[in-house]
Amino acid sequence: MTLDKVKTGIIGCGKGAHLHAQALKNLPESLFTAVFSRTFAKAKTFAETYNVQAYASIEEMATLGGVE
Repeated sequence: MTLDKVKTGIIGCGKGAHLHAQALKNLPESLFTAVFSRTFAKAKTFAETYNVQAYASIEEMATLGGVE
């Protein structure tokens, strides 16, 4: 039996976010897809590091399919 992966994202790009990103990338149940930060430039840099999409708002991240 295989389960579908859940699209996950991170809010905030501080030090701890890198630990969470690595964990989400390694979880078989997770498809890490999105990141949001109050500073969009930080979100873009973080997103490039982990090959995910950066979003300018939490609402955008939720409504555009970035996370479930």
